Amino acid sequence: MSFFNNFNKENLICAHRGFRKVFVENSLEAFISSLEFCDFIEFDIQFTKDYIPIITHDETLKRCSNISKLEEFKKYKPWYIKDLEFNQIKKLNYKKTKIASLEEFLILAKDKKIVFNLEIKQMQKEINEIKALEVLLLLLKKYNISCEILISSFNHNYLKYISQNSDFSIAVLDEEVKRKDLINYLKDLKAVSYNISKKAVNQLDINALKQNNIEVLVYTVNDQEEIKRLFKQGIKAVFTDYIPKS
Repeated sequence: MSFFNNFNKENLICAHRGFRKVFVENSLEAFISSLEFCDFIEFDIQFTKDYIPIITHDETLKRCSNISKLEEFKKYKPWYIKDLEFNQIKKLNYKKTKIASLEEFLILAKDKKIVFNLEIKQMQKEINEIKALEVLLLLLKKYNISCEILISSFNHNYLKYISQNSDFSIAVLDEEVKRKDLINYLKDLKAVSYNISKKAVNQLDINALKQNNIEVLVYTVNDQEEIKRLFKQGIKAVFTDYIPKS
């Protein structure tokens, strides 16, 4: 079953990092709060030193935690996630929220029936990529939510591994269109969507992609009129930081 079979509407709104300009980005509280206003949510994962996937965008903990204020973490500066174990990261907070592990989210997603786009961020060289992807797949399969998840990444080798070792829906992320034979490239990765920056939309033949069962999702769009224009062009979903006006 494709990710898009979860929806019975033409145009979709995705809460980018849980509507990051409204709620605390990538927090469980944000995801719960955003459910009323979106069709699905988007978040990023990074891997800790002990291979626990956690929900955060940056490769360091400086921006989205209080780590720089804690004496015991001074020696880890500049505070790369790859250098810390999850038990250490659990001591941190950001705007009174905790950094969540992916497993904590999956328990919530199972209970609340949350549909989501999980982006795998580029891993640091110290992380064994295959080991990390194996951990990720085992965790996702444990909670049996394959229909509710879309897996994306700018690193298409990650997506190739996922598509070869699971039946999860795949979304290929690009900032700009740079594939001469884009449709076959996406088909080789078994992609159900092409997630592209808003500046690159006009480079696409959206109808040709749709005819090949590949939807176009656009990030990050915060202007209401631009969202309407993109939907008229035929794109399936937008990622946005704000709750759209009804």
